[in-house]
Amino acid sequence: MPVASNGAPGKPALIPEPGFSVLGARSAEHAAAPTLLFELEITVAGQAIRSILLDVQIQIAARQRPYGEGAQERLLELFGAPERWGTTLRTLPWLRTTLVVPSFEDATTVELPVQCTYDLEVTASRYFAALEEGEVPLEFLFSGSVFYSTPDGGLQTVRIAWDSDVDHRLPLRSRGV
Repeated sequence: MPVASNGAPGKPALIPEPGFSVLGARSAEHAAAPTLLFELEITVAGQAIRSILLDVQIQIAARQRPYGEGAQERLLELFGAPERWGTTLRTLPWLRTTLVVPSFEDATTVELPVQCTYDLEVTASRYFAALEEGEVPLEFLFSGSVFYSTPDGGLQTVRIAWDSDVDHRLPLRSRGV
């Protein structure tokens, strides 16, 4: 929800607090490297946004899914023996990227491209390759800056709250993503 702050006399400015959702993901058809396109919805109720410089960190929430015997064997190098997973199974950082979101009012949907090359993040690639079925639990962590207009036509910026995050479950189609 927007919060009132000091703005033009008699007309308080609203400080935007964007909300985020991951609506889904699909493979990019024409890309130089294997690429996933995550569809992000950004909402800022009742507010005209000039742009957002959005920093996104994606992590694999490895503790949030079960693993069959085959996957446990293939994940041995990442997490050690399954009997030790109580202390070794952890969240894996996948990537950090930045996206410029163009101007919008109230809500917009944008595509976040994520290249899935082996050299981008060896740990994440090994994790994906170890799975045969189910879903990959992901955590999207958002930060960055929102640029918006004040009632007198000026430009303001505000940082995105540190606790802006969303969980998403990425379905596996076959071995790998």
